[in-house]
Amino acid sequence: MTTILEQEIAVYTVKYDAVDKVIRVNVQGPTYLQDLLNCITEIAHLAKQEDCFVVLTDLRKADLQLSVLETYQFPERISAIARSESLSIYKFKRAIVISQDHSILGFYETVCRNRHHNVMLFHEVETALCWLCANR
Repeated sequence: MTTILEQEIAVYTVKYDAVDKVIRVNVQGPTYLQDLLNCITEIAHLAKQEDCFVVLTDLRKADLQLSVLETYQFPERISAIARSESLSIYKFKRAIVISQDHSILGFYETVCRNRHHNVMLFHEVETALCWLCANR
């Protein structure tokens, strides 16, 4: 007897949008801490390559699988990844588009702001992009 296990995996894309001069990130499916760390590493590489520190992340189709502790520690993990690329997290401006059921991300936003990260949550891509492009 053969058992086949189907497991959904997180899918993410990280692209530089030369028109809006922003890094666009799209995450879908069940998403665990390691998936997000891999994605952040790609963002840091691309940010350094393109000299772009404006990031629009769409998490509306992501099924986040993070504990409260992982959520609390995540901003420091992001900072460490940026430092590994010789980048300062304080250069980044990040907009995160979320669905209504991502309530833990309100906690994440608070932790980020307490650590002086420039990050804001939104429910619409257009609003997030306007905020990112303001004062450039």
